Amino acid sequence: MRPALLALLGAVGLMLLIACANIAGLLLARAAPSASAEFAVRAALGASSARLTRQLLTESLILAVLGGTPGWGIAWFGTKALVALAPWLPRVSSVALDGRVLMFSLGLTLASAILFGLAPALPLRPDPSWRDR
Repeated sequence: MRPALLALLGAVGLMLLIACANIAGLLLARAAPSASAEFAVRAALGASSARLTRQLLTESLILAVLGGTPGWGIAWFGTKALVALAPWLPRVSSVALDGRVLMFSLGLTLASAILFGLAPALPLRPDPSWRDR
């Protein structure tokens, strides 16, 4: 049973990596040159680069929570369904989600939100030539 569970763990980890890369691409596209006009206007109105970074980080955290919460709910219902539908699996009665799993998923959600929220903010420099476009 161990090789099958390790393969499942690898598949889930790969799917998480693909989802994070997808969201990171969306966040990077948000901070692309087309959005630099928005950031230039905000900077011209007095927003500091720290404020613009906080905006990107807040958007990232909201996206992560909106994605992590249903993901944890699906995992909870999926675990209940697995226990109910496959009683023949060895030690299936001991399969459950507890506080450690919730804290791990919360930590992973917040870490990926911070990492992928700060990535678009690194090259963030308001472009004063946005009026020429």
